[in-house]
Amino acid sequence: LWPGAARLEGEPPQAEVIERFVERFRPRGLVRGAITPSYGLTEGTGTVTGEVSLARPRTLQVDPQRLASGTLSASAGGRTLVSNGRFSAGVRAVIADPATRTACAPGAIGELWLRGDTIATHYVADPALVSERFAELAGAPGERYLRTGDLGALLDGELYLTGRAHDLIIVRGENVFPDDIELIARQSAPFIPASGAAAFGIPLDGSEVVALVLEVPEGVADLSASLDAIRGALVRRLGVRIARLACVREGALPKTPIGKLKRSEARRMLLDGAFATLDLESNAKVEPSIEMQ
Repeated sequence: LWPGAARLEGEPPQAEVIERFVERFRPRGLVRGAITPSYGLTEGTGTVTGEVSLARPRTLQVDPQRLASGTLSASAGGRTLVSNGRFSAGVRAVIADPATRTACAPGAIGELWLRGDTIATHYVADPALVSERFAELAGAPGERYLRTGDLGALLDGELYLTGRAHDLIIVRGENVFPDDIELIARQSAPFIPASGAAAFGIPLDGSEVVALVLEVPEGVADLSASLDAIRGALVRRLGVRIARLACVREGALPKTPIGKLKRSEARRMLLDGAFATLDLESNAKVEPSIEMQ
């Protein structure tokens, strides 16, 4: 296939998923350069990033500890991020600190703000949403940007996304990205289906801790060993300990019509005890909800 034949949009691209996809369809003629990670959004009339090139997709290995502290720093053997490419002509982008409304330094993680001829400038008949989603940089009146809600960094002109602002978990001052937790969980327990793991923050004794809900297909026996493997991998690779872990039947996690996780709804369901969880030994439903602590 020719360069750019397949575009990836909607979620931060994952290097491992791309490589598996290419290997799966290589016998059918798919080449790596046909995959073009890009970025677009409903409020834009065109693709915001997505340079077509045989050199795509471009990856960067970063220090996971510096990433947790909010900075991309190249480090061999670190976590692999996939670039969403360079910005299209006519799009002005800035990575901003939402608290100070100032531009972040190259490599610093902040919120992606956009403006340009192809980017919306307001919402019709919804002034409250306009106030929430549009902002000006400090010291630059009149230049209004769309706040995308997506977190990431710019490095050497490339956009690297790390997740959604409202999904970010902060544990002891460190950033924890739910996508990383979910990916490691699926790697450690391959029976977990795609979009079958949901990680989010929950309150505990005045602090935020990490909760994880896993979908488990019927017929999987002795979940305890798999859960131990997940916990160990998360500690080794991210330094993250799961404070609350629930196993539910496949299909129980709330998702959009196209299969994207609704983490906020899953969080509410867990806190409300709305999930029917599984017994760790028999893989049978347990009522009311019981979580592995």
